[in-house]
Amino acid sequence: MRACLALAGLLGALGSLDGLPAQTEFDRLFAKAEAIDKASAAVRQRAYLTAFDAFSRLQLDSAEYRRALPRGAVSALHGGRFADAAELLELDWRRAGPSAVLLTRRLRALAGAGQARAAVQLARQHESVHAGGVRAWIGDLTTLAGRLADADQLLLQGNTSEGLWMFETLAQVHPGESTLCANLALTNRRLGRLDRAAAGYRVALNLSPSAAWLWTDYGLLLKGQGQPEAAAKAFISGLSKESRPGLSPAGTNLGVLSVRTGDSRGRDPVADVTAVLRARPKARMAQRVLLDLLARKGR
Repeated sequence: MRACLALAGLLGALGSLDGLPAQTEFDRLFAKAEAIDKASAAVRQRAYLTAFDAFSRLQLDSAEYRRALPRGAVSALHGGRFADAAELLELDWRRAGPSAVLLTRRLRALAGAGQARAAVQLARQHESVHAGGVRAWIGDLTTLAGRLADADQLLLQGNTSEGLWMFETLAQVHPGESTLCANLALTNRRLGRLDRAAAGYRVALNLSPSAAWLWTDYGLLLKGQGQPEAAAKAFISGLSKESRPGLSPAGTNLGVLSVRTGDSRGRDPVADVTAVLRARPKARMAQRVLLDLLARKGR
């Protein structure tokens, strides 16, 4: 019996008789992490992080390390060690060759590590061949807020091409999402591409005609284009869509038009702006506009 146990121990150290490698601590911990339900996000992340720590202890020049590299990269990614994951996934990419799955993982790792520009550049470099990998990354609704923040930050940093690409791709991947169409329209507006911005707002309004904030944003674009009458109509449409008077800035913007043009367009701008202040007492723009309206009336 003891001889059998000794032989089993020897085989475990050397590998099985059919040439399969011995199971390492990392193998066991990775399998354990893989088995955890995705709904238990925090528990799953900790398990992957524990597995990654075990992977990090493997000898760099060992056969075990080379065999475990793809799963080590996944452990780092799911464990939240994004910078480590980005490096390991690049190694795996060079070793195994490009694929849509690896591209998605690399993009997630780079974005998670705060390297949004590098992620976009990698995505654009390979999207013609691995479009599915790009869509799986940028189209993931669980990280949508992060991608929007990345796109906005890229624009603020002056990386216009990368930021615009992200907003355009998000709108393409989710064509039925009016908010994403509006984000792209706002981006085009900020970049001075006003015709494209107007077209984008019209698409968004076709998708969500009852969104008061969309009518307000569209009105601001029209006002900036020197179309006060069209802008006023958009603001009035926004007012009519409010779930409660004053919730949107449509009344404030209509008041601004009234102050600048002297035309109330058949409405009581003081009442419209007052409704905004009832709903949002600290709205500073509304406070200033109300003072201007009252001064014009001599009150």
